[in-house]
Amino acid sequence: MPDFDLPKGFIRLNYSLHALREAKNDKYGYHGLPDFLDVSLAEVIEVETSSNGKPKKVLYRTSYTEKFDLCLVVLIDECFVKTVWLNEQGDTHENLNRAKYVQKPK
Repeated sequence: MPDFDLPKGFIRLNYSLHALREAKNDKYGYHGLPDFLDVSLAEVIEVETSSNGKPKKVLYRTSYTEKFDLCLVVLIDECFVKTVWLNEQGDTHENLNRAKYVQKPK
C-alpha cells in the first residue's frame, strides 16, 4: 500500500445514521460503538483516494471481542463513520475477488 498520510493515535468517531442502523441490525447481533478508535491498533484494509491522490475514505478493521473484529468505513477529514459491521476474527474473505483491488506488494 502506498505511504498515505493517515491519522495517527486516537481519533474521535462521528457516526452516520446508516452506521448506527447497521450496527443495530448486524447479523451477529447489536454491538455498541466506540467513541474513539486507536488507529495504531487497527489494520487498514482499503483506502479510497480523491482525484489528487489524497486519502478520503479508509476501511479499518480492529479487534472488538474474543470472537469478532469491528470494521469501520471512515471519511478521514471528518472522522465520519459511513458504515460498520462485525467480522469473525478467522474470516479471511477467501471468496473475495481480489482482482478488483490494487494489492499491497509482498
